[in-house]
Amino acid sequence: MVTTLQLTQLEAILADQTEQMEAVQLARDYFNGKQIVSLTNGAMDFLGIHENNKFRLNICRTIVTCLAAELNLLGFDTTEPRSENGKRPVSEWAADLYKKNKIDSLQDQIHEGAIADSESFVLVEFDETEQRARLIHHERYVSTDAGGNGSGIYFIYENDDPNQRAQAAVKEWIETTFENGIPDSRQRRTIYYPDRIERFVNNGGDWIPFTEEGVEDAVIDRTRDNGEPIGIPVFHFKNKGLRPEHWDGIPMQDATNKTFVDALAAGDLTAFQSFFGFGFYPTIDGKPPQSDGSNLMSMGPAQFNGTMKPSSEASLQVITGADVTPIYEGLKNIILMTAQITETPASKFVITGAIASVDTLKEQNQQLKKKAGDRRGLFSDPWVGAVDMARKLENIFGSLGLNEDVGISPIWEKVESLDDIKAKKEALDIPIEQVWREAGYTDEQIQAMKAESSFRVKFESALWEGANAASLAGIPLETYLRRVGIPEEEISSVLKDIENQSGVPTEGL
Repeated sequence: MVTTLQLTQLEAILADQTEQMEAVQLARDYFNGKQIVSLTNGAMDFLGIHENNKFRLNICRTIVTCLAAELNLLGFDTTEPRSENGKRPVSEWAADLYKKNKIDSLQDQIHEGAIADSESFVLVEFDETEQRARLIHHERYVSTDAGGNGSGIYFIYENDDPNQRAQAAVKEWIETTFENGIPDSRQRRTIYYPDRIERFVNNGGDWIPFTEEGVEDAVIDRTRDNGEPIGIPVFHFKNKGLRPEHWDGIPMQDATNKTFVDALAAGDLTAFQSFFGFGFYPTIDGKPPQSDGSNLMSMGPAQFNGTMKPSSEASLQVITGADVTPIYEGLKNIILMTAQITETPASKFVITGAIASVDTLKEQNQQLKKKAGDRRGLFSDPWVGAVDMARKLENIFGSLGLNEDVGISPIWEKVESLDDIKAKKEALDIPIEQVWREAGYTDEQIQAMKAESSFRVKFESALWEGANAASLAGIPLETYLRRVGIPEEEISSVLKDIENQSGVPTEGL
């Protein structure tokens, strides 16, 4: 039964998280380009022309996306052996789950959200209509008081420590309904416990149990028939240190925007020659300057300016354009420092016309690849948890009947150059199938390549060369084939062909 104590605790927890939510919103804004850029009146004329796309040089997005681009989840592997007919039911189901949930694109939202906001979430629900599990991405909840949109998810941990056991996950959002064509908005809250789901709606500032005609009760039981809790169906993707990847780059982003505006303004104002006349007032009407400055002449490229002197002393002076290159060099240095403090390869910002050598690029990317490896480790557990929960829900509510003891692990694409893969193969004598996997080919593609005649010729050649050596050592052909991993049905087929003298000859093997 719902208790007001739990709701009171939630309000207290949210109040304590205000500073954290404000930090998440700041990071989210800077990643999305919502940055404060001060423009002078002159700069507004050419930099402030798009109301919905303000001027900025967004390097925060690059810091996030270049790391997220290194994270590519290809699918899921399992610990189950193949059945007699060569099937792996859990593995095939996991591949279908990946496809139906479009995880190839969904993962981009999840990974970018975790890296940019510091945390991201996946809610697993069972779709009664389609009789399958759905994986739904949610961003980190930020209240409207903290500058957010009031929608998202947050976790409640023991002792408010994200390294300890999760007690519950809370989803809040603004729901808009229509009655007689008139929109009506209300704030909703759903709390996911290991053994139940509690639903609430905000009624005039008070949270009350949510019930409506044709919908489940406010409290939904989430236990198996034996009373075992199903578990919290929400999974927490946490960036390293639970901080936005570009956090240290936010002040540098401000400096970058300021310097870039200065460079453009300086170029507009001083890079062209101007004319300065003596013998008249530098006003638009030739009269002395007004106290409010309304008739003052503004500076600009190739503009004529002047001051009042006796006509006998009138003269004209040319002011040559100034070199603004030092300002742009300063801008490049700021971006280079940003790359250093955020451990982002400088080449990702393309701040120079020079083409870096392969060795230089490789060295720059080493730190990025290390960060990517760390994130794969961090994000593997929530991915496995989400897939485990999907299997559990489809077993319970869809009668799928999959073995829940079979282990599941994510398959990550490891972005390596062909030279790196080749060197690894030669140094470690890695089987060609593993080389293909590390080059990014899927299991389906690998099976197709193994079926090609060119591969089969090489395989058969090596196989029977080994069989000949085994025969000379007195090892029966059937034993040899079994020891090198040939399936029993293929061994039977080969032996039958030999017996019928339609396959490999029985002599001279």
